[in-house]
Amino acid sequence: MTRKPSKQPSTEPAQTPPAVPRRTPSQAQQARIETVAAKSAARADGPPMKLKVVDGVLQIIFTHADTDLAHILMMADLGTCDPSFMAGVQSQIAGIGAHGRRIDEGASNFLLSVVCVAQPRDEWEARLAVQLGAIQLATMMMARGRGSHEK
Repeated sequence: MTRKPSKQPSTEPAQTPPAVPRRTPSQAQQARIETVAAKSAARADGPPMKLKVVDGVLQIIFTHADTDLAHILMMADLGTCDPSFMAGVQSQIAGIGAHGRRIDEGASNFLLSVVCVAQPRDEWEARLAVQLGAIQLATMMMARGRGSHEK
């Protein structure tokens, strides 16, 4: 006759999985890590945009405690001192990142990042960077669309 297993909790200690040893980066890898860390520390990009639709109107806010500072940082990123230019570019970036009626915060912030990386010195360069980012998004969208039709 076989014995039924008891329903009482086991008194044996739970086994923890073995720790995976952390690899130490090679000298070349460590140098690359330090390069990225230094480049990141040197940047002072403004905060990302948060997008939401309230009563059919797209609202653009920033993930920063100080709204005024966020706007100044964004103006610096866009190479402008003109609040109207900044508002227009923000609106365009938010709209370009949207897919139909659905907003895509990630795509909009990617486009904003493209502009920031270009480090525009003025409104003219900012406009060119926005166009470059828009072309990138459109190209990738078309590439995805093409691939989904082929089987």
